[in-house]
Amino acid sequence: MTFYMFLIILTELMMLTMILHVMNYSGFAKDQKTWYLLTFVAIMFCASAEFAVHSGYYDESLSGFLTVMTVLQFSIAPLLGVLFVGALGVRKKVGLSIIFFSLNLIFETIAAPFGWVFYFDETGYHRGDLFLVYEVFYLCSLLYLIIGMVIAGKKFKHRDGLTIGMVLVILIAGIIPMTLYQLNVTYMA
Repeated sequence: MTFYMFLIILTELMMLTMILHVMNYSGFAKDQKTWYLLTFVAIMFCASAEFAVHSGYYDESLSGFLTVMTVLQFSIAPLLGVLFVGALGVRKKVGLSIIFFSLNLIFETIAAPFGWVFYFDETGYHRGDLFLVYEVFYLCSLLYLIIGMVIAGKKFKHRDGLTIGMVLVILIAGIIPMTLYQLNVTYMA
């Protein structure tokens, strides 16, 4: 078993644990539970889709399926920050999440046949010349997450500043390897 396989299995098990925790926790309202569940299921889907693409068992006959999975992953991943902000109780911007998801999905769908963001050849997956656009959508989502956490922190008189700082450090620790070294550890973060 490779380190990457281990990360995906661990990520999936952690998300399953979080789903069970949220379902059984009486401190969350039903609406808040729904946002958390959407967040954890989205992470599970994205990690699985990424694994399907990067597992090392590439078969050219599956490139169509893998392209669809990658478009969905690249469309859902930037939505994670928005979903998590909804779980924190900052739900006034639900329309923003729909617009954000739609714009990213449209861009990824248009870009996929041309290989602008990613493409597959006989050797497997490669980043396209416009991969930076995906990263910008992702970073915008993370910025939205941090702003949402600060807004939600008002309820606690900003006593959660250290938590927000640690979330930022963990997210950056997941993004830097993805961006600079093309290592896939983002969903673990």
